[in-house]
Amino acid sequence: MKKSLLPVLVFTAISITLTNCNITNKGTTPPVSGFFFVHASADAPNFDVFASGSVVAYNFPYKADTGYFIVNPQTFEFKVAPTGTTNYVLTNIVPLSADTYYSLFLVDSLKKIKLVSVRDRIIVPGSDSAAVRFLQFSPNTPYLTAQLQNSTDTLKFTGRTFNDQVSDTTRSTFKPLKAGTYSLALYLMGSGTPFISFQNISLVSGKDYSVYLSGFYEGTGAQALDKSIIQHTR
Repeated sequence: MKKSLLPVLVFTAISITLTNCNITNKGTTPPVSGFFFVHASADAPNFDVFASGSVVAYNFPYKADTGYFIVNPQTFEFKVAPTGTTNYVLTNIVPLSADTYYSLFLVDSLKKIKLVSVRDRIIVPGSDSAAVRFLQFSPNTPYLTAQLQNSTDTLKFTGRTFNDQVSDTTRSTFKPLKAGTYSLALYLMGSGTPFISFQNISLVSGKDYSVYLSGFYEGTGAQALDKSIIQHTR
């Protein structure tokens, strides 16, 4: 489910501005950058997230996202700690290039947690279409094919494994799909029957979306395998 923007504290020392601007607009001078933070670690607690010492998300829960922070191009040191502590579970240096936007995902189990940077090459779909990509962040789900489908259109993402867009950046490419309401069916390789399906995925024309998988294969409760949706363009 698409989450609302969380309250954040913004500090001018690192030139962060939270905005819902249309990130397909390349006319800003000087060129800016942007990052979009997502919590996708199913067994992890709520976190406080810091960018070069400034808080960008507080009490940040699983499946939440921040929306884009528009920043000057620079290198950030991101730190993540359970809320209210300085017991950092992760520290990462992430360079952000000019005129480039990134989604930063906290993924894997808490014991193996990592920060994954995915470049957002936003496209402008046709007037009757949306743009979609599928990211696989369930650490123990077997090799699979994901299929978005309704009565008129289908989009397949074949042979997907955990965090596979790192080794093959084409797997983070947005693809056009007719706007509408879809189901997402997941198939184990070699099977013609989905092992799980998610319904009522609404894709609006002119928008770009990431559909990502998180949780654990055969997990239960809050850690069950699930999908979430990010809308990149407002």
